[in-house]
Parts: sequence; C-alpha cells; structure tokens
Amino acid sequence: MRRLIANWPLKAASLFVAVLLWFHVQDQTTSVERETYSVPLTAVNLGPDLVVTAMPKSVRVTCEATRPALESIDPTRLIAEVDLSNVQPGRNQVVPQLRQPLNVRAKWEVRDPVVTVEVERLQTSTKRVEIDTSGSPPADLIYLSATVDPETVTVSGPVSKVREVRRVRAVLNLSRVRPATSYQLKVEALGPDGKPLSMVGTEPSEVSVRPALAPALAPRIVSVTPRWSGTPAFGYRLVAVTADPSQVALTGKSQVLSGIASVETEPIDLDGISASRVYTVRIRVPEGVTTTSPTVQVRVRVERIPEAGGGDGAP
Repeated sequence: MRRLIANWPLKAASLFVAVLLWFHVQDQTTSVERETYSVPLTAVNLGPDLVVTAMPKSVRVTCEATRPALESIDPTRLIAEVDLSNVQPGRNQVVPQLRQPLNVRAKWEVRDPVVTVEVERLQTSTKRVEIDTSGSPPADLIYLSATVDPETVTVSGPVSKVREVRRVRAVLNLSRVRPATSYQLKVEALGPDGKPLSMVGTEPSEVSVRPALAPALAPRIVSVTPRWSGTPAFGYRLVAVTADPSQVALTGKSQVLSGIASVETEPIDLDGISASRVYTVRIRVPEGVTTTSPTVQVRVRVERIPEAGGGDGAP
C-alpha cells in the first residue's frame, strides 16, 4: 500500500496528461473538416457528329471528412464529368458528376451544380495542301518546287470554324533542306486573317514534303565586245566603238561559264554614217547562260577626215 500511494502527486499528474492526450487524439480522428478543390471537368458520351466548342475547364468540389481522410486525398486524381449523350447543337445546361475516391469516407458536394456546354455539329472538308517557305536555301542550292504526299487532307471541326478555312499549308524551312530528302511537316488550317484556326484539325496532321533542288548557278563577270560591219561615209573615219557597260554578269553552270571570257553584241551596221551615234543592242550569250543586262549601249564616234594639203601658205 505504501508503494501504491508513494509519489501519488506525480502519478496523478501523469494520469491526467495521458487522459488529455487520449481526448486530443480522439478529437483529431473523429472531428469533421472541410476542403474545397478545383477539379478538372471532362466531357463523356458525346455523339460522333458533334463537337464541344465551349465548356468550363473545372468545377469547385467540397469534401467533408476527418483530417486523416482529407490528408489521404490526392487532388490531382480527382475528376468531374459531364454526360453529353443527350445534348443538342447550341447551349446546353448539364449537371457535372464527381468520380469519388473509393478509399475515402467523406461527404462530397459539387459547388457548381449546373454548367453550360456549347456544342456544334462536326463538319469535314477536303483541302489541297500548299507549301509555304521560310528562310533561304544553302548557298550551293536553288529551291525550285516541292511535292507533297498526300496532296490533300481532311479538315474537321465545328461547322462555324471549318467554313472559315481559306487554305491549308505546311511550312518548309529552306535553310535546312538537302537534296533527295523528304521532311515530315505539320499541317495548318488558316483562316481569313492568314492565321491558324483553333479547334480545327486535319487528317493526317502531317504530310511528307520533298523539295526539288538544283545546284546554284555561279555568276561570272565578262567583258562586252561590240560587233559592227560597214564603213562610214566618204570623207569620214571611225574613231572609236565602245560598249556601256563594258562588262556584264553571266549566270549559269560553272563548267559552261569557265570557257567564256567575253560576249559580243549583235552586229551594228555602220555603213554610210557621217556622225557619232549611240546604239542600243542586245548581247549574245551561249545557250544555258543568262544575264541581268541583256542589252548595252554602243557608242560609235566618227569624224571628218582632214583635207590633204590644206592651209594658208604664201605663193
């Protein structure tokens, strides 16, 4: 008995603390608390000929449960659904339903009892794919054209959006092209403003584009040689025949240009002229060669021949 009552104040205090802890733990595990979550909203059972054009991205959901139960909930795994099996084109009022976690004892409430879902009929259309280019090809190549496979795609989306489609394109970056290479490019449906339309897709979403390339034509600067025939009128002589410009740039395959040192003009008929003149004439270039200056001016200078023995000598 003496041992039982020995240090009884300390033993009584310990018992009191133990009782308080027990009540505290009981309160933590049995009291109900509330949490509110923003839950992603998903559409289900939509008819194959319809498409959603507007719908809330999420709804508010309240959960009432004990603290341990609330702490066991992973908010990222919560999903709310709207059943669209009975909707019609236009605005529809639909009741969202929450997929409740099976392993949590709680009371759930969707704070947004009704949401508005806008629906349109799905429309499809066949469009030819056009190729737009960006950038410049490598210095050793010239871009000629491109082939597309497939040449057409099926455009699909809400009726109002598909009607806005003006053209369908794929963009080819010329700075990366190489000969005998195909590229998988994304297809875009463009509206009246030339920008991609939202909510409009294509099937397939990518096409194979094969650019046609050619070796770049090397430029070469050569001199221009005027050609003429005939002689000036009696008593006149030819002083000079010059071309302006005296040089032109030729473009063509390097193996062709390497053998060209100069080009000639079309022949000019100087027969019987008695005054200086300027002629505009074409230059002759070999086949497969081009020039940015197809014509030149040829300046012809003539002068009178002084009479022999002329002067004021004394008799």
